Amino acid sequence: MKQLAKVLKQAGQSPIELRDTTSSGDQYLQLTSYLNRGYYFLYTNSYSDKPFEYFSEAYRIAQNLNFVEAEKYALISLLEIYNFQVAQSNQDASIFLNRLEELIQDEADRYHYLINVVQFNLRSIFIDIKIDLPFYAKFDAVMSSFDQTHKFWPNYYSIKGAFFETLNRREEAVVLHLKAINSITNEPFLKHIKFRSFIRLSEINRRLKKFDQALNYINQASEYIDKSDTTRSLFHIHDYLSRIYSDSKDYEMAYKNLLKSNDYKYKLDYEQNTLEIARLNVRYQTQEKELALLKEREKVRDTKNMLGGSVLLIVFISITYFLVQKNTKRKQLLAESEKDLERQRVVSLLKEQELVSIDAMIAGQEKERQRLANELHDDLGGLLASIKLHFHTLLDTEDTESNKKFEKTDSLINEAYDKVRAIAHAKNSGVIAKEGFLRSLEEMADKVSIANNLTVTVIEHGLDERLENSIELSLFRIIQELITNVIRHSNATEANIHLTKHDHTLNIMVEDNGEGFDSSGITLKSGGMGIKSIDKRVAFLNGTMNIESEIGQGTTVILEIPL
Repeated sequence: MKQLAKVLKQAGQSPIELRDTTSSGDQYLQLTSYLNRGYYFLYTNSYSDKPFEYFSEAYRIAQNLNFVEAEKYALISLLEIYNFQVAQSNQDASIFLNRLEELIQDEADRYHYLINVVQFNLRSIFIDIKIDLPFYAKFDAVMSSFDQTHKFWPNYYSIKGAFFETLNRREEAVVLHLKAINSITNEPFLKHIKFRSFIRLSEINRRLKKFDQALNYINQASEYIDKSDTTRSLFHIHDYLSRIYSDSKDYEMAYKNLLKSNDYKYKLDYEQNTLEIARLNVRYQTQEKELALLKEREKVRDTKNMLGGSVLLIVFISITYFLVQKNTKRKQLLAESEKDLERQRVVSLLKEQELVSIDAMIAGQEKERQRLANELHDDLGGLLASIKLHFHTLLDTEDTESNKKFEKTDSLINEAYDKVRAIAHAKNSGVIAKEGFLRSLEEMADKVSIANNLTVTVIEHGLDERLENSIELSLFRIIQELITNVIRHSNATEANIHLTKHDHTLNIMVEDNGEGFDSSGITLKSGGMGIKSIDKRVAFLNGTMNIESEIGQGTTVILEIPL
């Protein structure tokens, strides 16, 4: 482990003597040795196949040992290869990163996961995680658990500064890059972060047309070229120099540096392709091992073919029997479905006949209501008027006690007469063909309000167009019946009729401030207060009715009618 720590600290910036223990019989020693050698070759010859081969073997051993900490370390090591931009397989990166997420146990693990997510996104390796300000808010919370001197901070500052550049928040980006640079002293393994931040500061100044400052930052970056990846470092140096000289109109220097950057780019591409071929070769060798294992298993499988054939025959017979049974059952279900359809047709026919009967019933009720209203108004009303007239002829002005009884009786006669007139007006109010449902309701409300100590108000929302005539008639009679109930039973002084049309539904709410009642005792079957008749009308319109009332709190009836 000491040798591994030494390799990681130097990060390829100075030579190290390496001791090979991969042939040891101790798997723990083998694991450490593979990690040692993997990092050694990553930092000294990062474009060879060795780092991927050794890290993969360390990962395999860690899984075999069920050594979670070692497995995480091997995963971080494999992901380090992608951070060197020497392997660009989206599939492999996603697999390793997802496994690392599954193994997170503490904030340090979470840091390694999040920093790899960010670096892969910056390197255009597609990871399906959105990098935005909320993401960095979560990352900030993770970083708050580490001391400010912790060596996680320089990389975090530098990566976050690069992100702020994408948001065009250059001043904040500059502050973060400078923090990254100033938080690094002489640690070799952090040298590449200084290089990256100086390069980014140069690019920011180039975009701001501060070419001298941009060149100064490039020169400082040159002092921190990563010896473990010189080709890539030199490519970036000359690439950004060519951009600075081009923008500052020094095309000769721009051209010279562009040629150099292209040379390094060709070399870099070649090395990357070499590594990719090597990595595929490692995978091919692994697959060959797996193929050999499969062949060995096939030998065992051959001895079971006879038994397998018998089992397959039994399964085939069972499936055939099952399919025959299923087909028979399907035919039975089909026959039952046809019977159900026939029953539904009969029910539909009966429903249509019932609707015709209800239409006829409503028409008959309309005529009967007209007749009753006329009789109430003309016959019973006239009779009460005659009684009142004859009653006044019996008034004895000298007998005070008798006069009081006469006055009380006269008051009762007047009250009965007014009630008869009010009910007659309510029953006689109809849906006027020319004026329609809404106007008829308003006229009924006016007549009822005049004849009783009751103020009826009609409040309408969205009822801009006429409804179908039979619907208007049914709705009018329903509301008329509800207002009649208010007059008869509630002793209310105010009643409101709310009509609200939205989309294809009409909501009707009739409320009063009367005595109220225990609504739990009212059922649709009981027929109390005309509820059964109203419910039939509502059901005919495919609507619903809800009654809410408490003693002393008034009554509210809510209707929902589809249009």
